Amino acid sequence: MNISKVIFALIVIGFLSNFTPKSVSYSYNKSDGELPEQILETKTAKEPKNIFADISTDSIRHYIKTYIDSIENDELFKINNEYIFSKRVLPEMYKNSENTLNWHNKKNRADAIHCISNSWTDGLNPEDYHLNEINKLRDSLLKNTHIDYKKIAEFDILLTDGLLLYSYHLIKGKIDPHSLDINWNFSSKNIPINPTKLFVDALEENKIKDVVLNLRPDSKIYNQLIDQLTRYQSLKANGGWGSVSMSGVVKPGEFNNNLVEIRKRLFVTGDLKFEEGFMDSLYDDDLVAAIKLFQSRHGLNSDGVIGKNTITALNIPIDEKIDKLKINMERSRWVLNDINEELIIVNIANFKLQYVRDSALVHGTKVMVGTYQHQTPIFKSKMKYLVFNPTWTVPYSIATRELLPKIKKNPRYLADRNISLLKGGKAIPQSSVDWTKVTSKHFPYTLRQEPGPGNALGQVKFIFPNKYSVYLHDTPSKYLFIKQERAFSHGCIRVQNPLSLAEVLLNDKKWNMEKIQEVLDAKKEKIVHLKKPIDVLLLYWTCGFLADGNVFFIEDVYNRDDKILAGLENNNWGKLMKEYQKEIANEQAFTK
Repeated sequence: MNISKVIFALIVIGFLSNFTPKSVSYSYNKSDGELPEQILETKTAKEPKNIFADISTDSIRHYIKTYIDSIENDELFKINNEYIFSKRVLPEMYKNSENTLNWHNKKNRADAIHCISNSWTDGLNPEDYHLNEINKLRDSLLKNTHIDYKKIAEFDILLTDGLLLYSYHLIKGKIDPHSLDINWNFSSKNIPINPTKLFVDALEENKIKDVVLNLRPDSKIYNQLIDQLTRYQSLKANGGWGSVSMSGVVKPGEFNNNLVEIRKRLFVTGDLKFEEGFMDSLYDDDLVAAIKLFQSRHGLNSDGVIGKNTITALNIPIDEKIDKLKINMERSRWVLNDINEELIIVNIANFKLQYVRDSALVHGTKVMVGTYQHQTPIFKSKMKYLVFNPTWTVPYSIATRELLPKIKKNPRYLADRNISLLKGGKAIPQSSVDWTKVTSKHFPYTLRQEPGPGNALGQVKFIFPNKYSVYLHDTPSKYLFIKQERAFSHGCIRVQNPLSLAEVLLNDKKWNMEKIQEVLDAKKEKIVHLKKPIDVLLLYWTCGFLADGNVFFIEDVYNRDDKILAGLENNNWGKLMKEYQKEIANEQAFTK
């Protein structure tokens, strides 16, 4: 046998011995037991020194150049049935190195494999980044005794492209949010101005892992989601949790044999901290505290009473929790960029508002949002002013579809509700209209509810201009805030404690609660501008974190999760690649 081929075969084996072992996976079966250590930190085998001394041969250059030419000229080029994503950065990287291997450095190669293999921690699928084909090439090259320059080139290109696609998904998400919502107005994170230089420099400085992982959203929330996904995958690997059953209701201090299984269930997810008393059927204080924590994490009333809703939540399979984590990690990649230290966040899905200043929670309150038929939209704007004692101009659709039939039945309907009738901008007597002749298609009037205790907007509204005419406001229907799910409005957001919110937003000694009450007592509409506009983010998150840092999982009231999950699992790569190239081209044109 030619001694040069033997030496080169050893080089190839050394090159490949560094790859992630095939046993490392991003999904687990119950039989797997403890989560493999490699999941958290990819291990690499030792390699001989200088194993790439002769790797940049003319044959390698030839195959790389041939592939690069095809990638640039073929809109949908595939290597071993794997679509190639990068049409610009990948070719530029190889041209800059005169078509030599990108992954000749041991540390860089290990870091690239680590990033792809562990992309599951971002709720992504490592198989999307050519991992299976990389492993196949590895196995084939290890078995062969002859030098296969073509497969070595294929491996290097697929590893490069897989890492670039993973990087793109960290920046933009796998799914284009505009494809789910044509009115989406959040600005996405921009692709680095010179991505080729970014990656070439990272290779030269042996910092490829740092550069790639720094493309993740720079957010505590995102890091928390990573931790929780890792934790729940570990729970799944260890068997997850069993189902519990209970008929009727169990209250604190009562006895019930089913509490034994409920204790075990709560211990698995950390809601119950102590193993003592696992065989106890008394609903004691420790278990009550654990149930209340679990209820708060699942959008339930934290009353400590174990009933049907609590049992249903306890029996949600672990796979559904993992899917929710993945779904909301994708959402976070869409919106967690360019976030100011002062902002108002409304999570439509869990009916909560939070005001954050200097990255600290200043105020939180319950809200009501739009019904399923009148969904509150997701968008970003800036709050500019407040209106005390607001009037309410009834939207045309509500006036004609909902109020007109009531007006026809009750001639005093408008007067009883302090609603003025206007035509051409001028008030007219309500008695001057023959309502029997008015139809929803012919309604030349404006209805305006004047300030007062029955006003639909209550005592104050908060304005952040937008095309949806959505705003925050008070409500006379305070009793609805006791409800667990609070999707009751036509799209606007009703606030439980609006005057307290107004005081903290104005943040001015001149506008304390006493001054606010003085303005309200005047019963005249008054506009008060904020010192500076405040960002308002209307979001939809079915998984996130409470103020105490505990993860929450809540119902998908608008049924939006399934489309995102389907997008994350989509493997129609021909269509996806075309969409990605179009988006990249649009961004490049915009930034030139």
